[in-house]
Order: sequence, then structure tokens, then C-alpha cells
Amino acid sequence: MDEMDHEVRKKTISKQFFLLVFILLIFFIGMISLLCSPTFSVSRIQVTGNVYMSQDEVIRIAGLPDRVNIFRLTTNEIQTKLCKDLRIEQAIVQRSFPSTIKIQIIERKPIASVPCEYGFLEVDKNGMVLAVHKTITDMQVPIITGVVLHDLYIGDSVLDSTCLNVLAYLAQLDETSVNQISEVHIAAPDQIVAYTRNSVQIRLGSTDRLSDKAKATQDFIQNMQSMKQPIEYIDFNFTAPFIKFKK
Repeated sequence: MDEMDHEVRKKTISKQFFLLVFILLIFFIGMISLLCSPTFSVSRIQVTGNVYMSQDEVIRIAGLPDRVNIFRLTTNEIQTKLCKDLRIEQAIVQRSFPSTIKIQIIERKPIASVPCEYGFLEVDKNGMVLAVHKTITDMQVPIITGVVLHDLYIGDSVLDSTCLNVLAYLAQLDETSVNQISEVHIAAPDQIVAYTRNSVQIRLGSTDRLSDKAKATQDFIQNMQSMKQPIEYIDFNFTAPFIKFKK
């Protein structure tokens, strides 16, 4: 009886073993079929979030091979490649079956220009240097004056605390408002003045209450056009802003 039970167990184990081998074989054949199937060859790359960079440029930086199988791509590696480019702050890469790769990026965008010993540095909201120009011919972003930065190149970060505070102030303005600012002058850490494109002074004073001052600046710029009398300056040194009209 024991010998019969032993034989039955051997046959059962053998059947289970062969079944497992068969399942694994089917699995591997299926995987190979997927990896080689033209159905899953990447035929479309969708890029979103790019404003300053072209779609072709983003795809080139991602380094995607032509007609590669979608399963062979490692999305984390592509994201790492993209984020190595200074112009890209964040990247998300996703597969969309059967044959689409979706790339979503957040670009670092210039928010101000700052003078340096060899020209002007174009910096983002965090103070990272994105570009260097010998001269400014077409001023698209506000210029920060009163400081001259030294020994900074593309990829470096601004360390001047007052300058960083001014960048934080500009970053809190909406796009419409920041486009109306032509210059922010730092006479001293507690004597900061912004100028609108029609030469109205916005006296910010020190770098305290920056969020409040940014909100007040935004409201002032939005309402400025509706004011009938020309404005000389608005002073945010006080809790209640003071407006001086031109005579």
C-alpha cells in the first residue's frame, strides 16, 4: 500500500513539474512575442508642457530609438535623461498601449536678468542660471539692477540673499503682472523698488512680507489702468499702501 501511495505521489509531482514547466514556457513565449511584436513598436511620442522647447528637441533629449518596442523602454531612465537638461525642471514619462509614449515636462523658465561681470545672467525663480548674454537687446523679463554677480555660469545658482528674495517676489506674481515689471532695483536690502513698463515706482522697501507685497503688486497693476490720474509711485513699506499721484 505504501509503495502504491509512493508511486501516486511521484506521478503527481511529475505532472505538477511538467505543468509548471509548460506554464513557464508559455509565459516566456508570450513575453518574446510581446517584445518582438510590431504592434508594440513605439509609433507616436506625445509631448506636453513644452513652451520654450520644441517637441523635436524634447524627443532628441529623451534619446528614444526608432521603432523600439514599448516594453523595452525604461521610463525612469528617460526621465533622468530629460532632467539632466537644465531647461527641464521635472519630467514624467508614461506608456500608453499599444504604441504611444507620453512625455510631460515642466520647463525652467527665465524670470529675470541679472548683471554680471561679463554681461547678463538669465535666471529662473530658484536662481539657477539658464543662459548668459553679453547684451540685452529684447528684454522679455525684468532686469534686477543694483547688484553685479560674479563667477556664475550656466548651471550655477545665485547665492545673493537679497537677489533670491527679489526672484521669490517675482515668482509670486501672475504672468500678466510680471510682464508689466521692467526692472527691480536693489539700492540696499531694505530699499528695493520695482518699476512698471510705464515708469511707475513700486516701493517694496525690505524683503519682509514678500507674499503680501506680491499680492498687493498684482492688485495694483490690475487696477492701474482704470485710475484716471497718473501715478508717480505706490509705497508698500506701510501696512496700508500709500499712492502718490503726479501733479
